[in-house]
Amino acid sequence: MEGRFLETGRSHPDSRDGPIASQSWHVYKELERTLRKQGLDLSDTINATVFLADIRDFPTFHRIHNHIFPEKNTALTVSGFDEVGHRGCLIEIELTASASTKNFDKNTFDWPIKAPFAAPSATSAGGFIFYSGVLGLNSSSEIVQSFNDFCFTPADLGKILENHEGHPSLVCQCWAAFDLLSENAEKANSSLDDLVKITVYLMKAGHFKIFDEVASEFLSEENLPALECVLIPNPGPVHDAVVQIEAIGFRN
Repeated sequence: MEGRFLETGRSHPDSRDGPIASQSWHVYKELERTLRKQGLDLSDTINATVFLADIRDFPTFHRIHNHIFPEKNTALTVSGFDEVGHRGCLIEIELTASASTKNFDKNTFDWPIKAPFAAPSATSAGGFIFYSGVLGLNSSSEIVQSFNDFCFTPADLGKILENHEGHPSLVCQCWAAFDLLSENAEKANSSLDDLVKITVYLMKAGHFKIFDEVASEFLSEENLPALECVLIPNPGPVHDAVVQIEAIGFRN
């Protein structure tokens, strides 16, 4: 198998990193073959959604992903499931790709903060905008855990924290994630009012009520996007993340 050297060679000599490295490489190569049958290539990828069986594998996967997409022009969302694919599988990857045409040019947008991983904040094709997964990060690119971790004082955050005293990390990360998504949308010459779909990754069903309360502070009732909630052990690519937002928007 092409890429097998990553399992036993000097790039990843230990058994901890070898399996995820070789599986990541293999899955991307299989996806490349599938795309080529449609006259496309990996370079035509707009968005990648990745599910890891063990979130500790993110750093190794990230190195492989960065090798596959050296131009860093594909939106990326990574989360940790307890089980993916068939038995023994460590990773599952879903790609969205499109041929570049006159009316469907691919464009990327920078993060307003230090990029948390090797991907743009968003990638557009035609009028659609695919946003990379957004965590509850502050302007210093750090996961927020409390009110004190913000670099400014959010207007209505205190009231929601009072309503949910037992979940300060969740409340603060939901707020910070929406705030960052709003900045990413602005970078893409769009806004939260132009979102057409949100996928939120949470740990527990009871967390959705808090997410929804925060969301109502950012989303107008007149322009609500479709919403999907996914419950998983690790909502983001780092253990401290308790929420991640993946979104698709539209730009006129």
